[in-house]
Amino acid sequence: MQGLGLLQVSVDPKVIPLYSRFRVKLWDGWTVVPAIALDVGPTKRLIDIYVDKINEAIHYGIKKVQVQIVEN
Repeated sequence: MQGLGLLQVSVDPKVIPLYSRFRVKLWDGWTVVPAIALDVGPTKRLIDIYVDKINEAIHYGIKKVQVQIVEN
């Protein structure tokens, strides 16, 4: 399954069910992007956002975001 034009994210399925679509308000406080939970990742209230290259991951690091579930 591909990301379908959505931000691809790994989640704790106890918090956000797999394949749920949701919106992520990014760390800038303004940008809102559609996302989909495609993988199991961190526990509790954390998500991992997929990026293409390791230098992108290092550049972005750990940031606070807000999540709003759209559908399960």
